Amino acid sequence: MYVHLHWHSHYSLLEAIGKPKNIVREAVDYEMSAIALTDYNGMFGAIEFYKACKDAEIKPIIWVELGYVYDMSSRDKIEDLGTVVLLAKSFDGYQNLLKIVSEANLHGRNNSKARIDHALLTKYSKDLIVLVWGVHSFAAKLIMKNEDTTKIAEEITRLSDLVGTSHTIIELTVQDESAHPNIAKINKHLEKLATQLELPLTCANNYHYIDEADQKVSEVALAIKDGKRMFDDDRRKVSLQQHIMSEQEIRDILTDNGYDTDRIQQMIQSTADIADMIDLDIPLNKILFPKYESPDQIKELYEKHKDGLVVG
Repeated sequence: MYVHLHWHSHYSLLEAIGKPKNIVREAVDYEMSAIALTDYNGMFGAIEFYKACKDAEIKPIIWVELGYVYDMSSRDKIEDLGTVVLLAKSFDGYQNLLKIVSEANLHGRNNSKARIDHALLTKYSKDLIVLVWGVHSFAAKLIMKNEDTTKIAEEITRLSDLVGTSHTIIELTVQDESAHPNIAKINKHLEKLATQLELPLTCANNYHYIDEADQKVSEVALAIKDGKRMFDDDRRKVSLQQHIMSEQEIRDILTDNGYDTDRIQQMIQSTADIADMIDLDIPLNKILFPKYESPDQIKELYEKHKDGLVVG
């Protein structure tokens, strides 16, 4: 059973459209056992998505896509390596994601992108899964710059050393490679890196809207974000198939791209295996303030004056 591990809701703020509950409904219609949320820069829709999945009795998988740089304190565009996607494997991982996202937005933001670096990820890496995917990932950016494969492998290995090889996932982009030669180039290199580094390999079309008919609405959202009009020649256009695909659609595109049956099945199975690793239970409707232990002198003052603190 194929599991979509990479998608964006309207909480990606005009980069994508689609309400979490409607996306979950589509997953149910496709009889999927799980589905993921990977919004850009933040986790604004995480709880809404989590509740919708629980109500529909499918497994919620919560990710976030952030900029990945050498030094998040730098404002130099040269520092921009690309993006990385992080997944919460458990509630501890979810809490670490919250901390990472807060740091990325408070201290790593550059223009419209919240960014992290390896140092921050090292600090909060417990129970996280890392997804290195095509097109906008740091690996893809290095591939398109024709960087030495060794350098790209070293950067991915730095991540796998943090979270483990089974939790470092390489993802191929499912699109028509004959129409998108850059995607073909990136996919080819990523597939080789996954084999070389012995990392799990998956696939996704990274959807930004629910149905094929929503493509034009998605372009309207992009135009609004960029301050463009729909008749402007330089507005952003959607050239990829970014709707929620069925498993059969995924298989057909991969077959047309020339991947053999065994490789396709392995990638499909990897998505289900990753979903099986997730054990996320978010306690809702509870007060989760951290326990604070007061210094002894404060406790003594409290005991001495507590009766006078009560106001009738």
